[in-house]
Amino acid sequence: MQTKLNLTLDPASLTLGEIGDLEQQAGCPIMTLLADLRAGRYNMREVIAVLWVLQRRDNPALTLDDVRNTKLSDVEFISE
Repeated sequence: MQTKLNLTLDPASLTLGEIGDLEQQAGCPIMTLLADLRAGRYNMREVIAVLWVLQRRDNPALTLDDVRNTKLSDVEFISE
């Protein structure tokens, strides 16, 4: 069984560069992205952006295409 990818975003743990990357890839400001995630109304562009930024911490060579090939069943959505 494959480990699920956890989709939780702690804004205090993000670097300015990560926030910039998130905003660019998600197509919206960080505050909008956080509100969308908390309200459970995220779109796949936002999900891909969050997974890409968070997973790059462990795998700096990770590409957006790598994340796009992730199955939705492998993502665990957690609201805080």
